[in-house]
Amino acid sequence: VESMHATQKKGVYSCLSMYQSMKQYESFVDGLRQSGL
Repeated sequence: VESMHATQKKGVYSCLSMYQSMKQYESFVDGLRQSGL
């Protein structure tokens, strides 16, 4: 049970970091658009 919980935690963590990098990418693209590229 413990190992399953750890795997679940890892999955949630990777989902969060993926979401964060997606948000960073979105704001990066928005910045490029605003600077006229």
